Amino acid sequence: VPSFAGFPGLIATTRELTRLGFHRLEVAAWAREGLTERILHGLYRRADDPVPADQCLHVPLRYMAQRCGDRHALPLITAEGGLAAIGVDLFTLPLEPLVLVARECRVRSPKLPFRVRHADLEELEPVSLKGLRLAPPWRLVADTALNPSRSDDELVHVVDALRHERLAEAFDLVQAWEAASGFHPGARRMCEIAATGVLEQESPGEREAFRVLFKAFPPLPDCQVVCHGAFRVDFVFLSAGLIIEYHGQAAHRDQVDRDATRIHALERAGYRVIVVTASMLRDAEGLAAWIHRVRVDRARRIAAGELPLPVLPPQPPRLVPLRTLPESSAQRQGAA
Repeated sequence: VPSFAGFPGLIATTRELTRLGFHRLEVAAWAREGLTERILHGLYRRADDPVPADQCLHVPLRYMAQRCGDRHALPLITAEGGLAAIGVDLFTLPLEPLVLVARECRVRSPKLPFRVRHADLEELEPVSLKGLRLAPPWRLVADTALNPSRSDDELVHVVDALRHERLAEAFDLVQAWEAASGFHPGARRMCEIAATGVLEQESPGEREAFRVLFKAFPPLPDCQVVCHGAFRVDFVFLSAGLIIEYHGQAAHRDQVDRDATRIHALERAGYRVIVVTASMLRDAEGLAAWIHRVRVDRARRIAAGELPLPVLPPQPPRLVPLRTLPESSAQRQGAA
């Protein structure tokens, strides 16, 4: 029996073995003698080889590839399996992968160690990683979102992981989900998650602050807004000129100096800045009520002309439109 070390996933197909000079009957005899293990029709592993964790991902690709004559119709790993191959820590191999196959490809065997979903593969740009063909990042997340047991927080964590690995930017993902939302339920779910603004928050601490401070007192603030010069703030109520900055970790002296300079510049521009720390979230209910009172009072005073409305500079592309703009058309034009 030859070594299978040169084959992806330590799996060899009958076609590959015959190309090496072995007869089909000889290949079948190895399995009968216990030298190899037959995984699926035409797919074998050596009986004495260790099973790599990612073999579960190679099995469907190698099996379905034998049934696809067109290289553009080769299957793609998607959903949890693709994310596990990338290294997203929520998903651990081995698992039962979901595979995208061409619509014209028919699967005969009812008992397969993977799931199949038909798709128009010509419209997808695959990602090659570790000898695997993966669906593009937006589709990996959208197909994962089809699983109702996956929470919104887990899906946001997946997006963070893709951004950390520099495989995707949130803005590009949202555009792809919006384009696919007409036919893909998972893409629609991701658009709904993005519409809350959560994907514009840059850290888990900011998300926790967003959840506990603002959900009880709508409207929700805008997140990651350029308010003055090059200063991008965590949360802002534009109609009230109120900024909330989250400082979750102890800062070094240089960071303290930079933060003080930043806050001073924002307040000179007409904003009220409230700094929230992780320890302050222990009384999240009281803090949320106080921020709400400050916001309502400032919005009333600005509307009455008692306080100036800070000028908002032009904004870079955003995942969701600004929601707390006042009704002033001049202000809206400045945010365009």
